[in-house]
Amino acid sequence: MSYKVNGKINKISEIKKHANGAKSLDFILETDEKFNNTYVFNMYKSLDYAESVDKFVQYNKVGDLVSVEF
Repeated sequence: MSYKVNGKINKISEIKKHANGAKSLDFILETDEKFNNTYVFNMYKSLDYAESVDKFVQYNKVGDLVSVEF
């Protein structure tokens, strides 16, 4: 089962580099829903996929409208 949320990126944290080579970041998504309109997502990628975190920051900015499936 998966959920999909559409909204605007309100904040993107700094990229955290972990000792095992992994990278992670948090981002806040705000929706137009009446209730539960703020979501905090954590993106964690192991060493093999760590460049995905860099690409997220490269292609997504605060204020962008996005769709997140989780």
